[in-house]
Amino acid sequence: MKNLIKKLISGGDTRANGVIALVFVSLIVLGCSCNRSFDLGNMANTSTSDNSSSGTSTTSSSDMPSDALIEAMVKETLADFNLAVTTDNWSGIYEKASTDFQSTFTEAQMKDTFKD
Repeated sequence: MKNLIKKLISGGDTRANGVIALVFVSLIVLGCSCNRSFDLGNMANTSTSDNSSSGTSTTSSSDMPSDALIEAMVKETLADFNLAVTTDNWSGIYEKASTDFQSTFTEAQMKDTFKD
């Protein structure tokens, strides 16, 4: 048990590093301040209570981007993350992060978190 805790603290466990990476990527993609309540059990229900029934508009007036845009954002963020890890240059992904993320973490903290 002591060895497991030491590995987690020292960064020797790749699973822990993977979880930390996933948290960082999630914070960046969601902007650290997503104000929507997620109902992960019912992803198909995206309607809001203030929708009007005008019948002329087929687009939603919600603040959520389309699924295609979300997928593109995730792919871009993962590509930026991969580039940062590969080149050890975190400035690009850090500049794209939300202001909330930047006020919580420094670029040096990101670099230290994912170092070998």
